[in-house]
Amino acid sequence: MSVRLRLLAPLLFVTGCASPSEDPALGPYRSLVEIVAELGLARDVDLYRFDAPRDVTGENVWRATLRRLENFESLVEDPRFRPALRFAQAECRERLADFATAAALWREVASLPGAESVELKETAASRVALCEELAARTAPVDANEARSPDDLVRALATQRMALKELLTQHAADPRACLIECAIERQDVREREYLWRVRAFVDDGAQLALDSAQRVIANHVDSRRVHEHRLRLADFYAELARGYVVAVDPTQATFDTARARNLIQAAGRMYAEVAAIDGIPEREEARAGIASLEALLDRIASTAP
Repeated sequence: MSVRLRLLAPLLFVTGCASPSEDPALGPYRSLVEIVAELGLARDVDLYRFDAPRDVTGENVWRATLRRLENFESLVEDPRFRPALRFAQAECRERLADFATAAALWREVASLPGAESVELKETAASRVALCEELAARTAPVDANEARSPDDLVRALATQRMALKELLTQHAADPRACLIECAIERQDVREREYLWRVRAFVDDGAQLALDSAQRVIANHVDSRRVHEHRLRLADFYAELARGYVVAVDPTQATFDTARARNLIQAAGRMYAEVAAIDGIPEREEARAGIASLEALLDRIASTAP
C-alpha cells in the first residue's frame, strides 16, 4: 500500500454517518480514500513515454481527481483531512506540470502541525526541492532579458541545459519523466518561436525546419513524437502554400519544381504518420495529404 493510502486508511468514509440519499452531492466520491485511490494506480506512469491515464469518465486522472478533491474540501470542512487533501492536490499539480503550485502545496503539508501525519509530512518535504527547481527552470523568459530572437534562443538553450543537468542528478527518481517532459516542452517552445519569427531572421525558415527535425530526433521515445512529425509536415505545407500565394502559379516566375519539392517533403512526413494505426494524429495526417493533393491540382491547372 502506498504512503498516501496507508495514511488515509483511518479516514475511510469521512461521511460514513450519512447515507447517499442524505448527502447526494458527494455521490460516489463521498470518501477521500475513494477519490485518491485512482492516483495510486497512476502514480508510476512514465508521462514522457505514455499518455496520461484516464479515469472512468475518460478524463485525465490527475485533472479529474484535482477537481473532485476541491469539491470534497468544499463539502467536508474538517481540518483533520487537510494534510491528506493537500498531499493529493500536490501530487496532481506536479503531474500536471504546475510545479510552482505543487511546491507550495508540498511545503504546506511538510509544515502542518500534528504528530499523526509524520510520514506524510516527511514524504512531502522530500518532494519540494525538485518542484521548486522545475518551476524555476521552466519559467517564461523575461522579455527584458530577451530583446532579440537570438537572445530568446540563447535563454531557452540555457534553460534546456539546466534541465538536462537536473535530469542527470535525478535519473533514479521515479519523477524523472517530469524532467524529460519539461525538456521536450522547452524544445517545442524554441521550435515554435523560430517558426513565428522566420521572416525576420536570416535563413529563418531553414532554422525553424532544422529545429523541428531536432525535436523529432531528440524525442524519438516520446509519446508526442507523432505530433512532432505532424508539425514538421505542417511547416513544409505552410511554406509551399506561402510560396504559391506569394509568387502566383500563373506567372512565369513561378518555380513549379520548388513548390513540388516542398509539397513532397510535407507529403512524406504526413504519410509516415498516416501509416500508423491507432494514433490520434493519423486522421490529421490523412487530411493533410488530401489538402496537398488539392494544392497540387490547383498548381497544375494554373501554372504556365
